Amino acid sequence: MSTPIINILENDALLIKLKNGDATAFEEIYNQYRSKIYTYALKLSKSTVVAEEIVQEVFIKIWQKREQLNPELHFGAYLKKITLNHVLNHLKKVAREKTLQNELFNYLSLIRNNAEDSLLEKELLKTYEEAIAQLPPQKKISIS
Repeated sequence: MSTPIINILENDALLIKLKNGDATAFEEIYNQYRSKIYTYALKLSKSTVVAEEIVQEVFIKIWQKREQLNPELHFGAYLKKITLNHVLNHLKKVAREKTLQNELFNYLSLIRNNAEDSLLEKELLKTYEEAIAQLPPQKKISIS
């Protein structure tokens, strides 16, 4: 029963050290939570590559915001929330990129179709003019 209390106290001490800029404490926290964050990010994103990126982003965020850490709050819940936010931001970014790709594809298709239509129109006009040129002079007058 004393192990969880000791573990909590050790974790609090690590967080205080991290808050004060202790790189060794950061490394210990990284080693302690990396796989948990990876597993959670993988579960949410369904991508090993994205999960790895999220782990890195989460720990960068922790280091950048270390002075704002509150050792009295549940650190695991804090990590889970940061991880969730990073995954959601990543998914939103992917959705925006997908939307932009679709818009670009539609625009390029429209341009291509307009270019093809213009080319066909020019060819048709050329054929029409060639056909008129081959008509006898009387027929040309009646068409004009």
